[in-house]
Amino acid sequence: MSKSALIIGISKYPAATDLPGAAQDLTDWMVLLTTRGFAVKALRDAGATKNAIIGEIRTLLKNASSGDNLAVIYSGHGTSALKYDGLVGYFESGSPDCTNTVLTAELEDIIKKCLPAGAKLTTILDCCHARAILPPPPAMAIPEEIQGRPGVANDQVRFLPYDSSSDGLAVRFRNLVYEIHSIGRAILATFSGNDEPLRLAATDEVGSAYEGKMADGKYHGYFSYRLTTIATANPAITHDAAILDARGFTTQHHSDQQPQIRGPRRRNAFLT
Repeated sequence: MSKSALIIGISKYPAATDLPGAAQDLTDWMVLLTTRGFAVKALRDAGATKNAIIGEIRTLLKNASSGDNLAVIYSGHGTSALKYDGLVGYFESGSPDCTNTVLTAELEDIIKKCLPAGAKLTTILDCCHARAILPPPPAMAIPEEIQGRPGVANDQVRFLPYDSSSDGLAVRFRNLVYEIHSIGRAILATFSGNDEPLRLAATDEVGSAYEGKMADGKYHGYFSYRLTTIATANPAITHDAAILDARGFTTQHHSDQQPQIRGPRRRNAFLT
């Protein structure tokens, strides 16, 4: 049995707001996972293009065997829309679209086709709309809610806007289809013994993920900071307990950031 992880941190965006906390998140996750015996591959800034992210995730999964423990961690911008909800890879011009966004459907397809039976995969997404990016289930984003919120000084949101003109009933119908699909998949997994990925998300489908200066005086994502800090202080903490702690920490500062957990193995020690 081996342990392998891919950590993606995009801090510099020439065509969007920079996220200084993402760089520190990458370092924090590397330290934690290395300490726990993971072989870590990192993608950062200009190296974290859409093609690079997809290629490295596919390689991570294809090189795994039954019993292996895998992790994919992302810290950066996220977006959600009918056509291109997903992780926003490094991009230099224009706005997020299918050419520079790692789409939810693409991630789901890679996991379905490449994850070996019996291998354990944990995905951790520290970005806006995180639960929508790796369903179940995605939902419509509401960018208007992001404007004018009271926040902590120097904090910023990990959100990129999109053209919402195509949203509406079509998005609601898509969400219903995903909800039905997710319930069916969960039932089949219960009876078949399949090992569904464990998904930890910085916030729900419509919420924002934030970063800001923490107690060490450095910028971090709130979600990554709390998870890595609590897991370092208490190596035996379970996934459920870690998410509960992170939810209390993040909502204390930003009430709209609601960390989520989906999938099996919630009673296992964090990242085991």
